[in-house]
Amino acid sequence: MASPPARPAAASTPPSAGLRQRRASQKESDDKRIHSMLAAAATASPPPLAAYLRHASPLVDPSLQLLAAVGPFYLRLASLSLALYRSLPLDAIELLLGLALCFCGGAYGASLAAIEAFSLVGYEATGAAIADICDEVGAVRLAVAADAPRAHAGSAVDQLKHKATLAALAVRDPQKLTHAVAALYAAWVVVQGTLRLQERFAKSITIGVSVAKMLDPLALRFGLPVLLHILPPELHHWLPTAVRVVCKLIAISFAWYLQAIIFAVQSSIKGGLLFGRKALALAHKHGYIHRSQVEDSYLDETIGFTVALFGFYSQWQWGFSLPFPVNIIMLPFSIIEWYIRWSISS
Repeated sequence: MASPPARPAAASTPPSAGLRQRRASQKESDDKRIHSMLAAAATASPPPLAAYLRHASPLVDPSLQLLAAVGPFYLRLASLSLALYRSLPLDAIELLLGLALCFCGGAYGASLAAIEAFSLVGYEATGAAIADICDEVGAVRLAVAADAPRAHAGSAVDQLKHKATLAALAVRDPQKLTHAVAALYAAWVVVQGTLRLQERFAKSITIGVSVAKMLDPLALRFGLPVLLHILPPELHHWLPTAVRVVCKLIAISFAWYLQAIIFAVQSSIKGGLLFGRKALALAHKHGYIHRSQVEDSYLDETIGFTVALFGFYSQWQWGFSLPFPVNIIMLPFSIIEWYIRWSISS
């Protein structure tokens, strides 16, 4: 029996092409809707909330003044750090990193653990997002550099507002930037879940919450009578919650202090060994020692554990925090550390 004639093969569209077409059409419809909303809002009278926000704008000026005062210092510090990173060889950078871990690692245990978790579960997926953000940051830097020779009258707050406006205008695709930031935040959520599941962090959180529950009755018994005579009556219903939150913060801070001791021991040993190995590698590279002294001896461990001992002793003397003025220089990283600890403990 003759076989039926073969039907001509229909041109198939790859699934990825169809997905891109749907995304493009969805983006086009979203852009049209947003443009129509902006046009309608431009012709309508401003809502009452806009007037209230306009009157409240002077309250933002103190924060902007503080940002205008300290912002250039940290931007200059970041530029110097980037220039140092680009000028030094990899061995010298790792040697400095080892010293930083050895003498400051205990104060940034949660941040270091978050970096390790991010490198395992989130870095590959967010590489494109980081590239997109770097592209937009580069456009902003070019716009600010082009505007720098011009003289702008006004206070530091006015100049900060001008630079913020300039940066907003320099971003070519705000939607692309927001998607990149959302991808980074999604990676942070994954990292946060990883940290919550780690045994050392889980123990700190559990111990802190347990101690807080045991201290709650005592804190309420002695704290409420004092606060009742300080705060107005209309705020009295907030007092039990406030006392419990403060008690929880104190207990978790104590648990994190105990955990900081473990962080300090771990970071001191890790940083000391890294320093010892990279120091010998640099010495061999410049001809000060022979290869046999690097590979067939315990010289790197001797140097590493000696530096680790001094590093842990220094961290213990500093109370597992940073001394002045290093704490001022490292303030942005300290804020990140506090946020990570709060986010995985809440």
